[in-house]
Amino acid sequence: MPTVTFNRKTFDRIIGKKIDDDLLKDRISYLGTDLEKADDGEIVVEVFPNRPDMLSEYGFARALSSFMGIQKGLRKYDVAKSGARVTVTRNVAKVRPYTVCAIVKNLKLDDEKIKEIIQIQEKLHVTFCRNRKKAAIGIYPLEKIAMPITYTAMNPEDIVFQPLDSSEKMNAREILEKHPTGREDINALLRADKEI
Repeated sequence: MPTVTFNRKTFDRIIGKKIDDDLLKDRISYLGTDLEKADDGEIVVEVFPNRPDMLSEYGFARALSSFMGIQKGLRKYDVAKSGARVTVTRNVAKVRPYTVCAIVKNLKLDDEKIKEIIQIQEKLHVTFCRNRKKAAIGIYPLEKIAMPITYTAMNPEDIVFQPLDSSEKMNAREILEKHPTGREDINALLRADKEI
């Protein structure tokens, strides 16, 4: 099961109040999660893979506050067609033949929120995406993307960008050989191929 660390202040803010530590520890177990730690700084829990909604502070706080009767129901978001087009080329048919895209606007992202997004993205990669073997998730700044989008496969040497936690741009082959996440991903894929 993935272990997730939540910022306690963010968690309390989402719920709308601070829950007593003993009550929090008791109620968290009712959600089918294992509590590893809860203090004024953070909450650390193990979440079952079938509950991806609880891999972030917002999802976990929503589930707990609803269970405790503090805030019930789901938040509603306005959704509309963007008119943006995504073309999927044939050369991805045997790799990852599908893509799903969304344009999300009017977010105020600070370092804490970006860390939350990256944490849930990585936990989804480990669980549902089977260490990126079945799927991969990416988040990109819309102002740097030219429409329409083409989803295609390329030679690793032709894909160049600066990965997170790196001070230099690398091509995809270099990322798989030199970057810690790239090495971890390639090792996970090799292990998965041996298991099949």
